[in-house]
Amino acid sequence: MSRYREKYHDRRKNLHFRQTIYTVMGIFFIIALFGAAMVFPGYYSRFYDQNTLNHTSFSDVNVTTYETSYNSFVEKLHAIARAWQEDTGMRAVRTNELEETANRTELTRIVKKELDKLYKLAVLEKEMNPKEKRLVQWERYTIYETKESGGMKGISLWKLVYETSKRTVTIYLDEEYHKIYYMEILYKETKTVFDVSAVQTKDGYSGGGGTIENCWPLIMEYYDISSYQEGTVNSWINDGQTAAVVEFDEKYQISFLCEGINSIEFQDFRLGLPLDKMIQF
Repeated sequence: MSRYREKYHDRRKNLHFRQTIYTVMGIFFIIALFGAAMVFPGYYSRFYDQNTLNHTSFSDVNVTTYETSYNSFVEKLHAIARAWQEDTGMRAVRTNELEETANRTELTRIVKKELDKLYKLAVLEKEMNPKEKRLVQWERYTIYETKESGGMKGISLWKLVYETSKRTVTIYLDEEYHKIYYMEILYKETKTVFDVSAVQTKDGYSGGGGTIENCWPLIMEYYDISSYQEGTVNSWINDGQTAAVVEFDEKYQISFLCEGINSIEFQDFRLGLPLDKMIQF
């Protein structure tokens, strides 16, 4: 009888020991789950940022799926020119959920790199050094055709606004190739900030002076427009010398600006393809 009690007692001790182990393991499992729930969103955001800023993705209000890859940036310009010329209608859909995980440091780094390119090309007469803390607005959009022609793939871009006490810089940045479609610099002061005579030169052309005639060859180099191989591409400065025209396949045209506006109260510099005037944002 005593031997039976000893076995019974041993079984109860083993059962109690296993229950204790299971309880401790359960507590550690819950702690691990809680830790993962706290850490994973940040890890996912960093992982997503590193991929999103170099590869496009798309979603729209109608949950329509589009192929979003283009072989070159100039193909995107061709797609915009075709949709604009055929008047199929273009609309920019804002993707708010992706803005919440945007890496503002990386976006600013990319903008700085592109502005440096424009400065080295002498399109800009002064170096610009945007700061992340001055980024007051960052909105992600995808452009698509409102009429279902099937010819345009989604084009994703960022609208970024940097603001200081002296100026506001608005930039439309391509998400995939990081080219600046359009930028506007509004100087909030009356003294002369840029000189319309343009002091820099490159290959016989002067930039930064706010005239399309001086800027255009340099802008073409920045966008690499001559790389278009799927058809013909021509360009010229319009009669009023306020814009330059690019014509794809002898039928699809879009206009580019490079102008500096002086007034008593402000100065305004505009450069590139004025998407805000072409598309409903």
